[in-house]
Amino acid sequence: MEDTTVACRGKKMENIKPIKVLLVEDNSGDARLIGEMLDSPGSHIFSLKRVNSLSKGLRSLFPDDIDIVLLDLSLPDSHGLETFNRLYSRAPGVPIVILSGQDDESMAIRAVHEGAQDYLVKGRIDSGLLIRAIHYAIERKNAERELHGAYQKLKTAQEQLIQAGKMAAMGQLAAGISHELNQPLTGIKGFAQTALMDLEANSPLRDDLNKIVEQADRMDRIIRHVRFFARKSDFHLREMDMNGPVNDALMLLSEQLKVHNIRVKKSLSGDLPGVLGDPNQLEQVFLNLITNARDAIDILQRPEGGEIKIKSGTSGDRKHIELTFEDTGCGISEKALEHIFNPFFTTKSPDGGMGLGLSIVYRIIENHKGRIEVKSRTGRGTMFRIFLPVYKEVAPLNSAPAVLC
Repeated sequence: MEDTTVACRGKKMENIKPIKVLLVEDNSGDARLIGEMLDSPGSHIFSLKRVNSLSKGLRSLFPDDIDIVLLDLSLPDSHGLETFNRLYSRAPGVPIVILSGQDDESMAIRAVHEGAQDYLVKGRIDSGLLIRAIHYAIERKNAERELHGAYQKLKTAQEQLIQAGKMAAMGQLAAGISHELNQPLTGIKGFAQTALMDLEANSPLRDDLNKIVEQADRMDRIIRHVRFFARKSDFHLREMDMNGPVNDALMLLSEQLKVHNIRVKKSLSGDLPGVLGDPNQLEQVFLNLITNARDAIDILQRPEGGEIKIKSGTSGDRKHIELTFEDTGCGISEKALEHIFNPFFTTKSPDGGMGLGLSIVYRIIENHKGRIEVKSRTGRGTMFRIFLPVYKEVAPLNSAPAVLC
């Protein structure tokens, strides 16, 4: 009885999915008795495979897709609870019912405590008890999986709330810092302008002071923009030009990109139809995409740096605005592409970010009745394409993200 199939009497096997049982038992008499119990009349079908050692049992777990294991603790190559622990550690998701010749209550308690679904004493088992134990064990294991899944969802939701709180705090901090920077910046600009008035026309310092005034003006624009961007605002749609938030995002990141030796090739159409959008939220989308592109290029550490191409235009039917962000970075693996829009999924190192960026991008585009596609090749780069409906042509696209390989 090394490998056999047992079906209930009086039932058609094709109408009932068999329960796959792995019996790990070295005693042929006990194994035959278990087979007879499972062969009793009833609405059950069991596909029973028997092996006579733990090593064979471990090999039989995969890829046979076993539903439950009936395990004798006294085997030629293992003895006692160590037998259970070795099997359980290999397949913690498979329910295990222990069959033992010892009526040892303390061992039974320990076995269940360590993960066994039940502990049955040989000689005290009948067909009804064994079949009930099998069904209950499978149901309990399924309930454990569902409970674990619910716990993981709750844990993820808690993490999202914590990170959302951190991001809100960061927004308040950014607004506060921007306010604190404004006063000394005004002083720097004022001192530079005063010095310019006192200098002779041909002074070599004039160019340097003009640069200070110019950069102070730039910092002032950035500070005002950060204060606007960081303030709490409701989702507010209005007719707008999509090129605006693209240019605003580039204005904030332009110096960073230069420092990272990243060139930006921008091709924005000058006659785009308007869209119904929230400029603040769409700018957040573009900041995320450009920042991700920067980080992906940095990973490759090429001496020549990298390139980001940004293009805007209309779709072939002119019912949607199309925006493309393409980089020459490290790319995203095919496996990772399936998860990049999930909250907290990230391909970065643990200190490289919170992993919320692309899930936020997806949610914002979905709220705008748009669609986002991604295409990537490892080591070559990534391209994101965003489609937003033209104003007064606001017909929702399929909002699910598309992964193009």
